[in-house]
Amino acid sequence: MAMNFSSVDRPDRGLQHKLKNEDTSLTKIPMPICENSQEQNFQELLASERYQEVISNVNHYLGPHYPNKINLNNKSQYSEFSSFMMRSHFEIIRIERNVRPELEQLAIKLVMNEFHIPKDSIQWDVKIVDGSSISTDNFNMDDEETIQIPQVDLDNEIDGDFERLNLERAKRRLINAISQGASKKGHYSYHLVGEEILDITKSETILDLYGVMMSINDTTYWQFPDIFLSQMGKSGQVAGTEEIEQGEPPIIKVRAQNFPVAVHECIKGYLELLAVHGRPRDENGDFDEELWNKVSGYEDTMDKEMWDLRLGPSIWNRVRGMLPDEVVIDENEEGLQSYFLSSLYTLEAKEFLAMMKEVIGKTSKGEKMIKDYYDSIRKDIDKNYYDDSMSIYDDDDE
Repeated sequence: MAMNFSSVDRPDRGLQHKLKNEDTSLTKIPMPICENSQEQNFQELLASERYQEVISNVNHYLGPHYPNKINLNNKSQYSEFSSFMMRSHFEIIRIERNVRPELEQLAIKLVMNEFHIPKDSIQWDVKIVDGSSISTDNFNMDDEETIQIPQVDLDNEIDGDFERLNLERAKRRLINAISQGASKKGHYSYHLVGEEILDITKSETILDLYGVMMSINDTTYWQFPDIFLSQMGKSGQVAGTEEIEQGEPPIIKVRAQNFPVAVHECIKGYLELLAVHGRPRDENGDFDEELWNKVSGYEDTMDKEMWDLRLGPSIWNRVRGMLPDEVVIDENEEGLQSYFLSSLYTLEAKEFLAMMKEVIGKTSKGEKMIKDYYDSIRKDIDKNYYDDSMSIYDDDDE
């Protein structure tokens, strides 16, 4: 079994070994079977898709600066790339420093438009700040689990609390991967508002600097082992954070060192807000806080997040590609994407995992399941709209 490569570049050998042996935090998720299953497992397929995308971005953004062939496995060259990334980072800080409020509002606007989020449904608290102002106090740094739970079995009936816990953990892991995948793609969303950024910053180089910084940053998740990235996180070296305060409306609080990271954290916060609907419930349909605390304690850790960032973008691409056009691109359907995803997350863990297995596999069965689910959602929305419209006549004979 092995990843597919389109260049001479290769990820860290330890990561390749973990993918080959399915020794990752995503192994618990029921995955499709590859057509050439004797040569490649599905995690290797997802990794191949994402790594090829990472390499393509690096060559696109660094190509003009490095006319010679780019090779991420050349240690001296990669060291130079890392230095270039840091220089770009500090130059971005210098350019953005006096226009941070305008960029903060632009980040909010971009995310609101991209996901068709209804106005006033969320209160945003977004700040671009210096790195020293970003707190990691709320991070769950410790991942004490040493035994990887196996992939959950969707063919057997749930038997006992332990099996239910594993199902809920697999559901949460997949939702986290989707959220991280979508937000990771947001690193390059600045292209959608490029003219506005140029107008705000008055800089002709800012977009190029964004591309250089984000593309090299993406490679770090592939060229370095988990232990190195874990140590970076534990030392407080993070580019941004997000947290949610529940209320009416809920507040998404973001702190980021630059504009692309602010967009990333805004998307992540928004999707985490939707993911609240995926928390486990008991037999009466009430929020099961005890079970949730166990699930969250196991799954919401920085160590596991690294694999979400690696494979999540490929998972999100596959999920997004299966969603109906009305959900993804129809600007007139404001709030539909939020409603659709949050409703999807409310599905019982086993049903959710079974559907998403087909969706991620891009099977005809998965396409039909999503279409049927969308049609049922659409009927509920239309009925509620009709009921609301007709309610004004309830107490009025005229």
